[in-house]
Amino acid sequence: MRYFILAGESSGDNLGAMLMDRILGLDPAAKFAFWGGDAMTEVAQKVDSTARPGRHIKELAFMGFVEVVANLRTILGLIKQAKKDVEAFAPDVLICIDYPGFNLRMSNWAKAKGIRVEFYVSPQIWAWRRSRVHKIIKSTDRVLCILPFEEAFYKSYGYEVAYTGHPLPKRIDQHVAPEQLTVNTLNGKSISNQKILALLPGSRVQEVSKHLPIMLDALQVLRKRNPDLADLQPVIAAAPVLSDAQLSAFAKTYNVSWVRSSYDLLSHATMACVASGTATLETALFGVPQVVCYKGSAASVLLARKLIKVDYIALANLICDAPVVPELIQEEFTAKNLADQLSALHDGAARLKQEEGYAQLRKLLLPYEATNTAAQLIVSEIN
Repeated sequence: MRYFILAGESSGDNLGAMLMDRILGLDPAAKFAFWGGDAMTEVAQKVDSTARPGRHIKELAFMGFVEVVANLRTILGLIKQAKKDVEAFAPDVLICIDYPGFNLRMSNWAKAKGIRVEFYVSPQIWAWRRSRVHKIIKSTDRVLCILPFEEAFYKSYGYEVAYTGHPLPKRIDQHVAPEQLTVNTLNGKSISNQKILALLPGSRVQEVSKHLPIMLDALQVLRKRNPDLADLQPVIAAAPVLSDAQLSAFAKTYNVSWVRSSYDLLSHATMACVASGTATLETALFGVPQVVCYKGSAASVLLARKLIKVDYIALANLICDAPVVPELIQEEFTAKNLADQLSALHDGAARLKQEEGYAQLRKLLLPYEATNTAAQLIVSEIN
């Protein structure tokens, strides 16, 4: 069978790679075309050594209402190219992974063309613009949900969806961490034997530019307050869209090292500062004490606050429906506030409460067979 997969960011690329691997186990003759990143390319090359993404996620890194509008012509051009690529490949199924602004346009077009559409990872319509639920159902053949409360949300509108469970717990539990963490510095590579503050400032250059300076300023405040954290070393988990040249520039400006594998970093981290997104859930599943942060353009955040209908932005908090991890958003995201929260998590009641929340989170995400379930549903349907 022929599978065309569309992912627009690094988390979707990772989910796509896991799904492709499971599909190959069920359908060894599978043929893939995709828009994604390095993770999906690696899996696809097992089948075809020349496999490359149609467009890389580096070209799709637009975030925020204002940023999307500013780049609308480019985005519309990418959608036009994606349609050409799908038609040329003639897939048995189009699998859209999250990235709703782009993928909902593609799914609506593909279904009208008679192509089966599986939407893997429901858009977060429960957070804002809930009326889009009708559009999503109309423009897809099936929605595969990964968050435990989403099935009930769709049912409240009279729609049936497939709940697969979340793929991250199993992936994280299978990760083999290195005995020592090797970090990249301006002078090459070195082994880190210090306590580590993991910095996950986002998957886009504009996010890193906004978040990283505040995170590092907070570290200076934290070190002064806590002598036992004087040797806390900041290490960036570098998203695939960031080039070595960009990382070297950050390292030179902020005197910080970096690694490419966020999972290796989280396996060794003492604490973490994490930009809102999938990384907050990954950090929680690794059991690392964290503070969730986000700062966007003033216009984008103002609009988001008018539209968003949920109490939290961190996935751990949304799933548990409780403040498991502290959130510092926009004007609250300052070096002092971040240092305060990290200091509280260093020792004492706040850390214990977060650990208890992490344990509850893992229970809510059972069973841990999400990717297998999703692959089986997709393959069995087109067969």
